[in-house]
Order: sequence, then C-alpha cells, then structure tokens
Amino acid sequence: MIAAVIAALAGFINLLAGLVNRARDHLLLSLGAARHAEQSLRKRLDDISAANHTREELRASLERDPSRILSDDGFRRADND
Repeated sequence: MIAAVIAALAGFINLLAGLVNRARDHLLLSLGAARHAEQSLRKRLDDISAANHTREELRASLERDPSRILSDDGFRRADND
C-alpha cells in the first residue's frame, strides 16, 4: 500500500517536472525570439537615425549653398542631357 502511494507520488512528481520543463523551454524560446526582434528593431532604428542625420546634413548644406541643388551628383539620368 505504501509502495503504491510512493509510486503514484513519484509519477505525479515526474509529470509535474515534465510540465515545468516544457514551460521553461517554451519561455526560453519566446525570450530568444523577443531578443531577436529587439535586436532587429534596434538595427532598423539605427539605420533610420543614420539616414535622417545624412538627410539633415544635406539639407543644411543646400541651405548654405542653394546653387548646388542642380549640380551633377553622379546620379543624373542619361536622358536628361
């Protein structure tokens, strides 16, 4: 009788340990996905900040010397000649 109770208790503990391990694994996978998403978003924000900074530098440069607006920047289309 005591052996049956101990066996049932051991089975319950094993089941509980399995559920806890599964929940932990799921949490770790979710955490990894969240970290990856955060890194990706931070990279995108850094790229956007760099582009905005470059755009502001160009805008300020053109305000100082507006005659450069129509200058050839190397990206002129051939059919505009």
